[in-house]
Amino acid sequence: MNLKEVGINSDRVRQMTKEEMADATHVDNDEEVEAIFAEKAAKYAATYDKLLLKHANLSRMRLCKLDDQIYTHFREEFPDISVDKMEVEQWKEPKKKWHDFMMLYHEGEFKLANFSMGTLFRPDASRRVEVDNCEIMPRVQFYAFEIARNREGINDQYKESWAEQLPPSWARE
Repeated sequence: MNLKEVGINSDRVRQMTKEEMADATHVDNDEEVEAIFAEKAAKYAATYDKLLLKHANLSRMRLCKLDDQIYTHFREEFPDISVDKMEVEQWKEPKKKWHDFMMLYHEGEFKLANFSMGTLFRPDASRRVEVDNCEIMPRVQFYAFEIARNREGINDQYKESWAEQLPPSWARE
């Protein structure tokens, strides 16, 4: 599906100034913008899923330049969070603690591009992104959970369970 197929004029979005995009107090929800976001988020999720299934060694896969920092920071701040089957409360509470965690990646030494971009996440690591296994969260939280899943072997189990369904053309890297 592309934007034209659903009747969205993406030129309108590209013409918005930074000030217009940043000032949410004067912006209503715009179906065109939401559709563009949904399309981008779905493409990102599909790309990540393909990487999970194709990558030879998930514990060594890098999602961004700050993988080591994000993982260490996440496990220092949230040592008891199990990332295999997650509940919404685990990434929403305590709000202040999660806010402080994410803001470290907003600017400065650990600035992460698109740190707050909404990203589709699989709460149940054993399943693919589906309607009943899909939540939206800021990109840096997605990175924290998925880096942990990769380094802790949880995504290896996911990959093994889906391996027999991979197309033959997907050569292992």
